[in-house]
Amino acid sequence: MKKILFMITVVSLTMVSCKKDRTCECQTSTIVENSNTINSSSEVNQTVYIHTSKRTAKLACIHSKTVNVNTNTTVTTESDCHLK
Repeated sequence: MKKILFMITVVSLTMVSCKKDRTCECQTSTIVENSNTINSSSEVNQTVYIHTSKRTAKLACIHSKTVNVNTNTTVTTESDCHLK
């Protein structure tokens, strides 16, 4: 009987995911290229995912890069993200 209860306990504990608050930190860089000038800026953003498993937070905390090209201006925004 003790062995069966022990096995049930072990199996139930391994099937429970650890959900807690997870923080995603992103370093965002923006470069604006005009025909005559280049301007750049950088900032750090944090997003908190509440009561989330590590897998779900990792899927939401992603690296991204966006390039917008207009007539005379190119804007490149890149976010380098990781879980803390």
